[in-house]
Amino acid sequence: MMNKEQQQARDKHLAWDEARHQESLGRIEGLEAYENTTAKQRGIIAFGMTPVELFPEESYYGAKVNHPAYRKGFALGLMDAAKTIGKMIA
Repeated sequence: MMNKEQQQARDKHLAWDEARHQESLGRIEGLEAYENTTAKQRGIIAFGMTPVELFPEESYYGAKVNHPAYRKGFALGLMDAAKTIGKMIA
């Protein structure tokens, strides 16, 4: 059996793994979402902002779309795509 400190360390590690997983899924979906953006939305993304209407209601990959790490990853994925495909101000 685990003592209280070991259990807390395990729980913290699992939460970190979950956040990392959600961020990765968000990045993937952000990259994919960039392809369907309008010129106005691309302009907003180019300045480092994320149009709220781009955040999906549900995830194709089964991610938790309201998870803070997913939303962070989604925004980072949009910015990665803008740097690669578009013209983002770095």
